[in-house]
Amino acid sequence: MPVRLSHANRTERAAIESADNDSRLSARIDRDGAHLALPPAGLMLSRQLADQLGVTIGAAISVEVLDGKRTRGNYRVASVVDEFIGARAYADAQTLMQITRDALPASGALLRIDQNRRAKLLARLDEMPGVLGVSERSAALALFEAMIDDNLYTMLFVFVGFASAIVIGVVYNSARILFSERAHELATLRVLGYHRSEVAAILVGELALLVVLAIPLGCVAGVGLGRLMTAMFSSDLFRIPFAPERATYGLSIIVVLAAAAITCALVARRVVALDLVRVLKARE
Repeated sequence: MPVRLSHANRTERAAIESADNDSRLSARIDRDGAHLALPPAGLMLSRQLADQLGVTIGAAISVEVLDGKRTRGNYRVASVVDEFIGARAYADAQTLMQITRDALPASGALLRIDQNRRAKLLARLDEMPGVLGVSERSAALALFEAMIDDNLYTMLFVFVGFASAIVIGVVYNSARILFSERAHELATLRVLGYHRSEVAAILVGELALLVVLAIPLGCVAGVGLGRLMTAMFSSDLFRIPFAPERATYGLSIIVVLAAAAITCALVARRVVALDLVRVLKARE
C-alpha cells in the first residue's frame, strides 16, 4: 500500500508491505540472515527508512494512505530491521486493514512456477488486462549480479593497479634515498671483501623491514577506507555490507609484497653495479 510517512518535519514516501508470517515465497530477512516475524501491532521499518524519518522504536509516525480512501492515522514503530535492499515498511494483515480501513488490499502475487511451462504462463499473463507487469527473481538477480561483477572487477583492477604503483613509488623512493646516503658505506664494504649479494642484502633487508612493519598499519588503514567506501556506495536502492574475508587481507599483502620485491630487485641491481672508484673518490 503506497503511503506517506511523516515524523516532525520529515516526510518520506514509501510502501507498507504485508504478508503472512508463515508464507513460503516471501520472508523478512535481516543483515545476519535471521527470519523476522511481523509485529502484531505497529510498523516495522528498515534501518534506512527509520534514519530518514529520524525515528526509533516506540516513536509515533503519521501514516497517510495514497490510494483508496486516503486515510490518515498515527502508528507506533514496533521494530527496526537492518536490511540491504530499499527503504521499506512492514505491517501485519490486521494492522494494514486498520490503516486502510478496508478489506486487505493485494497489489501483487508471488508464484512458484514449473519452468517447463514458463513460456506458456508468461504469454497467458500478458493477455490479462489486470496484470500490469511481471518480473522474475532469477532474471533480476542475474542482472544485478552481472552489474555488480562488471563494476567490481573493473574497480578491483584499478585499485590493484594504483596500490601497486603507490607501493613501487614509495619503496623505490625510499630505496633511492637510502642508496644515496649509504653509497659510500656500501662501496667501503665491497672494498673490504664483502660479496655483492651480501652488500645488496644489507640495503634490501632494511627496505624489507620497513615494508613488513608497514603492512599491519596498512591493513588497519585499509579497513577504515573500506568502511568509508561501502558507506559512500550505499543508497536508497541497496546497501553494500562491509564483510571482508581473510583471503582479502592475504591478497592485499601478496600484492604489496610482490610490488616491493620487484622494486627491491631493481635496487639490488644498482648495488651490484656500484662504481667503487667513483663512489670512494666522492666527498662525504
